[in-house]
Amino acid sequence: MKAKISHKIPKLKEAVATYCEGLLHEKYLSIDSPLMETLQEMEALDAQSQQLVQKAKDINEFQKTLDLDVTGFEYVEDARSELLYRLKMWRALHEWGGVLVEKWKTAPFQDVDVSEISASAEAFTKIAL
Repeated sequence: MKAKISHKIPKLKEAVATYCEGLLHEKYLSIDSPLMETLQEMEALDAQSQQLVQKAKDINEFQKTLDLDVTGFEYVEDARSELLYRLKMWRALHEWGGVLVEKWKTAPFQDVDVSEISASAEAFTKIAL
């Protein structure tokens, strides 16, 4: 059992490295990428990162149960954090461009809430920075 666990660690490390390579694809970093397609792919990457985090936790649990040294998997959390920053940006772009702007464009002028627009713009600026 101990040997099985020790074989899982390099496999996880390799999976995270492959995941990170995919995350660095130019289309996830470019504003010119198709919004909905990119957002869907980022959501899929989010699910994949959750699986990687769970695998790391499972390995740590086995290590604790077998009284082995617990391996630090900071690189798994770092990869997830990197994804979450980008995913937050893509979700914000979708909400801003796809939902809010359309709402404001179609609303009668007297119904447009300037304070709501200002608050939204400020919130999205914080996400972008």
